[in-house]
Amino acid sequence: MVKIVNIIPKSLSVRISLMAVLAIATLLSAALFIMLHFVRKTVKEEALQKANQTLEGTVRQIDNILLSAEQSAGNIYWDMLFHLNQPERMQLYSRKVVETNPNIVGCAIAFEPYYYKEHGEYFITYVHRTDSSGLKVSDSPVIQPSTFGNLPYLQQSWYRECVRKKHPLWINPMGDASEGDDVIITFCLPIYDRDRVVGVMGVDVSLTRLTRIVEEVKPSPHSYAAMLGSDGAYIVHPDTQRLRRETIGMVAQSEGEPALRETARI
Repeated sequence: MVKIVNIIPKSLSVRISLMAVLAIATLLSAALFIMLHFVRKTVKEEALQKANQTLEGTVRQIDNILLSAEQSAGNIYWDMLFHLNQPERMQLYSRKVVETNPNIVGCAIAFEPYYYKEHGEYFITYVHRTDSSGLKVSDSPVIQPSTFGNLPYLQQSWYRECVRKKHPLWINPMGDASEGDDVIITFCLPIYDRDRVVGVMGVDVSLTRLTRIVEEVKPSPHSYAAMLGSDGAYIVHPDTQRLRRETIGMVAQSEGEPALRETARI
């Protein structure tokens, strides 16, 4: 009987000890889980904040380049409108646009057929950079369509779209007017004579520099950045197979990534 009485307190103390240990372990596990949750949330927020800051800085850098091209074109454009009756000045304007802005690799000024009847059906002047040391200029201010790009300039997207829409716009990279292996995006300004569009000024910006800027964006070691056009087409992407062939909407649909679908909607 005495043995039974001695065993009962011991078993109760063991139970109480086990319950206390279990309770403490449960509390510690819950505390660790909560702590890990908030640490993970904090680290994620900090990473997203750092990524957003990096991307915002990159966007501002690219915007400054594109805005400088727009301003350079606009400065020459308004003076040109007062001298449309002097076709010999058009080549000077093209050269001036390129010379005054290192971000611009070429400038074309083209007109509707027979606008300058004394120069024949087509009239286009074009100046582009060959390297950092100088400019390549045609010997004649009149360049026939077959000598400029892969298509007559009237059929090239930078000219055709600007005439159709009748307002300034950026044209995504196209192969019909690119110089050599360089890929360009073009800022286009419709040239008005009174109330009708009679031509287009196209200012080319090389994607080479923009690509370098985007490729340097690395918010995390295994991340990458891409640059999209207004239609969702890839302009800069590490996978060159996607350039000019896919849009982010097409990729989001095929891969089913929620983040891509959200970006496509934006």
